[in-house]
Amino acid sequence: MKDFAALFLISLLFNGYSSRPQSPSLQQKNSDWSLKFDDFSAGRISKRRPARPLLVTETDRMFRTTIRQAARKGPNFAGHYSVAYWGRGSGLTSFVVVDVITGHVYDSAPFGFFDVPFRGAYTGRQYEGLVYRPDSRLLVADGCPENGKCGTYYYEWKKNSFTLLRFDPLELSTK
Repeated sequence: MKDFAALFLISLLFNGYSSRPQSPSLQQKNSDWSLKFDDFSAGRISKRRPARPLLVTETDRMFRTTIRQAARKGPNFAGHYSVAYWGRGSGLTSFVVVDVITGHVYDSAPFGFFDVPFRGAYTGRQYEGLVYRPDSRLLVADGCPENGKCGTYYYEWKKNSFTLLRFDPLELSTK
């Protein structure tokens, strides 16, 4: 029984540090980031009943439950979009953006998968993962995309695609 309890605690520790979007209260604490959410206003947040997602691609259909659940909750990004994300094991995350007004699913994430290394890793840095707000077009990806270049990526959602605005590479801790 002790072995089970230990495994359960270890599982909670590792799963708790996956690339989950952060709550608005955590997003406010990142005042040291180069770009600010408030500078990328999305205007009004849609209050309309969310449209059913249009599942066109194989990826959309494979993750249909996750995409539908995210869209059903309403906008969590850029006024009338919902970010739907899923784990790919070992802290890796992928996502799509759903327009909750039209139901269109945008598979144009700037990376195939994103990794948030275990907090307290050899870098001495605590990554935040994917961070966004319902009232902002800014998406901050703080961690390591599949290219292995860890750091903080700033993307603007404009005309239904992401544009890289800035990349702040990882600086190893000297602590």
